Amino acid sequence: MNIKKEFINGVLAGICIGLGGACFLSCESKVVGSVLFGLGLFTIMLNGYNLYTGKICYLFDNKNKDYITLLFLSILGNVVGTLIIALICIACSPSMNQKAIELCNKKLELDFVSILMKSFMCDIFVYLAVDTYKRHKIVWGAFIFISAFILCGFEHSVADMYYFFTAGIFSLKAVYFILVVLLGNTVGGLFLPLLLKFRDK
Repeated sequence: MNIKKEFINGVLAGICIGLGGACFLSCESKVVGSVLFGLGLFTIMLNGYNLYTGKICYLFDNKNKDYITLLFLSILGNVVGTLIIALICIACSPSMNQKAIELCNKKLELDFVSILMKSFMCDIFVYLAVDTYKRHKIVWGAFIFISAFILCGFEHSVADMYYFFTAGIFSLKAVYFILVVLLGNTVGGLFLPLLLKFRDK
């Protein structure tokens, strides 16, 4: 495994999600913003970048130390990539900071179960988008499924990293929120693959 390459692919995925998040924060219409957010995953799928919420879905197909390392590098790279875009957004658009603060404050009001369930549901949609492209080379899933989870109010850990960085919120409560979302995304991303494996036994 080329650690530098995989880490940079994680950074690039984080940058793409950050750009999608910037589009969402910039749009007055939540529907338009949710569709434009899909550009992030669209770019990631076409270029093979390492987005944790997509990569975790294929853990059962890659049960080895290298894949665990890849997942770790993906998360680390995703954090760096979203931070880069957040810092640029704060510098060029102060209003985006205020919108991010309002959004993140609402997220921090959620209880543990709500966060876990919202993030669980989110990665089911992510899996459907990614697997539709992987199996059938259909790219519209990046827009349909991703827009759907945003409009449903579900939680995506990497997108939330971008929102909290843009809001400038670095509290322990924010870290706790992201960790719970990561947990929910992980379980949600493995849910359908596990059912499919059980079906095909």
